[in-house]
Amino acid sequence: MPKKKRSLLQIPQGTESFYLEDAYRHRKLVDRVTELFYKWGYLPVQTPIVDYYDSYRALLTENADRDVYRLIDRDGELLMLRSDVTLFLAKQMGMILKSEELPVRVYYADTILRHEAADDISQNEFFQTGIELIGRPDLDGELEVLGLLQETLATLGAPDTVTHVGTRRLSSGIRAQLGEAAERQLIHAVIMRQGDELSEILADYPTKQRDAYLSLFRYIGDAAGLQSLRKTVAQDLGDEVTQALLELEHVFAVLSELDLADSFRVDLSEVGNQPYHSGIVFQSYMHNVAHPVASGGRYDGLLARFGLDAPSVGFSCMVRRIEERTKLTAQSDRSSGLGTFAAAEGEDFAARFRSARKAREQGESIIL
Repeated sequence: MPKKKRSLLQIPQGTESFYLEDAYRHRKLVDRVTELFYKWGYLPVQTPIVDYYDSYRALLTENADRDVYRLIDRDGELLMLRSDVTLFLAKQMGMILKSEELPVRVYYADTILRHEAADDISQNEFFQTGIELIGRPDLDGELEVLGLLQETLATLGAPDTVTHVGTRRLSSGIRAQLGEAAERQLIHAVIMRQGDELSEILADYPTKQRDAYLSLFRYIGDAAGLQSLRKTVAQDLGDEVTQALLELEHVFAVLSELDLADSFRVDLSEVGNQPYHSGIVFQSYMHNVAHPVASGGRYDGLLARFGLDAPSVGFSCMVRRIEERTKLTAQSDRSSGLGTFAAAEGEDFAARFRSARKAREQGESIIL
């Protein structure tokens, strides 16, 4: 088949369509999650599907910038399709909220559109649902978001997910000493586990400091191990790093008190994959799934770019990524209404219509 004709029979990469039972099951699942958000005091918000590219250009990583879809409007303005709900939501909230209204809790459930490699279908970032807590500067904000994240994953059918928690603040001292470009290189090296490159970036540091940083960025474990590590490196890395580690210890102490610690892990290689991250960050992983199924963290300063300087923290779940690797039980399928619909009884249409109406009033699903 000619390439041009074949493309007309496909949909663009980074988009998705699904039908019938799959679409119905997806909608029911999203309804359950948004009902959970509402029970926690979060209200819905709808972000635009398209906005001005220049509003977000400085906030996109190189990879994110490459993957966004762009278009030109009738006035010649460069636009971009929604590829990151948090960015679009930050602009929306930053422009309309006032300080006296804080804190504000919002949730969303939106399609995102970005280019995905044809040979990497594991990403499947077509739909995000999540929350943003705006106006809480203290660690109670992180704890609320992490607690809600755990309930959200359980509601989505992924109760065994493990969330790795780290902090962007470990790199702030490096930015102050080596500059933003070096910090970006370091974050990339930490995320990609490139130990040699990480050592090279830190080459100008004294040996004790360099080794202390390397030991931090390699640490994955529990809170007790984190406390021991902090005591070892504190004198070499100073107050800011020490405070960042103490924040993590506090978060894990409360999670343990709530019997939630088994679902979380300290991971100091989690340093945030977005330029706007500023504090505690996290990503959630499922067995046999290559990419995180949820991510989030603190992003103080982001809303200030759009008018309101408000501390914020939140998360987003990649719903389709989870759906494809979990199955509803047969009981939940039956209770959700999937399956063969009963037919209305009656000799003619009017009789069948009246019969079906009566059955629907009793909660049944009937076809005419």
